[in-house]
Amino acid sequence: MKTITIRTKLTIWYVTFLAIVLITFTVVLYFSFSTNLRRTIDKNLEFIASQLIINIDYDDNKLAFQNTENGANLIKNFIGKELFARILDENGNVIDGFGNYFLLPADPKILKKGFLTILTDSGEWRVYTVKLSLGWLQVAEFTEPFGETLEKFRSLLVIFIPLTLIIASIGSYLLAKKTLKPIDRITNLAREINAEKIDRRLDIDLPDDELGRLSKTFNQMLDRLENALNSQKQFSANAAHDLRTPLTSIKGIIDVTLNRERDALEYKDSLIQIRKQVERMSKLVDTLLIVARFDSKAIKLHKEKIDLTELLEVVVEQMQYAANRKGIILKADLQDNLTIVGDFDLVVRLFLNLIDNAIKYNQPGGQVTVTAKLSEKKKGLKHVLVSICDTGQGIPENELERIFDKFYRIDKSRSRVEGAGLGLSIVKEIALAHNAEIQVKSQLGKGSIFIVKFPI
Repeated sequence: MKTITIRTKLTIWYVTFLAIVLITFTVVLYFSFSTNLRRTIDKNLEFIASQLIINIDYDDNKLAFQNTENGANLIKNFIGKELFARILDENGNVIDGFGNYFLLPADPKILKKGFLTILTDSGEWRVYTVKLSLGWLQVAEFTEPFGETLEKFRSLLVIFIPLTLIIASIGSYLLAKKTLKPIDRITNLAREINAEKIDRRLDIDLPDDELGRLSKTFNQMLDRLENALNSQKQFSANAAHDLRTPLTSIKGIIDVTLNRERDALEYKDSLIQIRKQVERMSKLVDTLLIVARFDSKAIKLHKEKIDLTELLEVVVEQMQYAANRKGIILKADLQDNLTIVGDFDLVVRLFLNLIDNAIKYNQPGGQVTVTAKLSEKKKGLKHVLVSICDTGQGIPENELERIFDKFYRIDKSRSRVEGAGLGLSIVKEIALAHNAEIQVKSQLGKGSIFIVKFPI
C-alpha cells in the first residue's frame, strides 16, 4: 500500500477544515438571509395593516376601506400585484379589498390572528391577519419571488463551495510542495551522505522558522557526526598504534631471543619484557570493554558503602610510583571518615584515570594534590568534594567542553603522551552513573583542577 505523502496529508487536512468552515458559514448565512428576509416581509405586512386599520369605515355595522384621498394614496403606495389587502366578515366572506386578493381563496380556516404561509396554485403567500370588531383584515404578499431568490442563492452556493474547494486544493498542494521543498533537499542530501561525503552540508537560505531551524539542526547533526567519525578514525589510529607498538616489541624481543642460544636468565628477561607489553595491551582492551559496556548501557553497578578516604589513600599510594618516575610530587589532603555509596571498582578507576592524567600532563618537578572534604550546601544538602589539582600545562578554554568526549585528545600528536583519548570519557560516565557532578577549571601554563562532587 502506497504511503500518503505529507504534502497530500496537509492538503487533505486543509481542504477538509476549509470545507467544514465554508459549509458552516454558508448554512448560517443562508438561514440568516432567509430569516431576515421573512422578518422584513412580516414587518412590512404589519406596518401596512396598521395603516389600513386607520382607514377602515365601520358605517352601518359594515366594514369597508375609506374612499378618501388619503386612503386612496395609502392603498396606491402599498398595494400592487405582489401585495393585496382585504376585509372579511366573521364567516370569511370577502367584503372589500385591493390588489390581487382573489388569488388567495377566502377560507375560514386561514382566519387566525398572526402570520401564515399559504401555498396556492399561483405560488406562496405570506398572510398577516388582524381581528377587527366586525370581521377580519388580511394583508398578504406574494413571496414566490423571494423563494426564487433563495433558490438562486442556494444554486450559487452549490457552485461556489466545490469550486472554492477545488481551487483551495490545488493552491494548498502547490503551497505545501513549495514549503516542504527544503525537506526534500534534506532527504536527498541525507541519501548522498556517507563516510566519504560527511563534510557535505545543507546550503539553503531559509528564515528562522520551523524549516530554517530544521535545516540548522540537520547541519549541526552532521557536524556532530563528522566530529564523531573523525574522533573514531583518530581513535582507530591510536588504538592500532597502541596495539601495534607492544606487538612489534614482542615480535622484536622474540626474534632477538631466538636469534641464538641463550641462558635461562636471558630467557627470563625476555619473558618479563613480553609480559610488560602484554599488560599494556590488556589495559587498552579493558578500557575498550568498559567504553563498550557504557555505550550499550550494559554496565551494572554493584553498589556498596565505600570509605572514600581509605580508597583515595590506596589510589594515591598506587600512583606514587608513576609520579616518582616522572619527578612529580603527589600528595593528599583528605578529611577523615568520608563515605559514599557506589561501585568500588568503578570509583577506583575514576580516580586512577584523573590522577594518571594529572601526572601525564604535568611538568617534570610539578605537583599533584588530591583533596577530599565534606561540603554542606543550603537546604541541608551534603556532598563529598574531591579535587585533583595539578601544575601542568593547562587546557585551552575552547577545548574544555570537549575533553570528556570519547576518543578526544587535546594533543593530537602521538609522540607525546600515550593513550586513546578514553580516560576522561570513562570518568564522566562513571560520575554520571553515581549521580555525581564533575567540573574542570584550567589556566594555560598554570594547571588544571578536576572536581568530583558525590551526593550523600
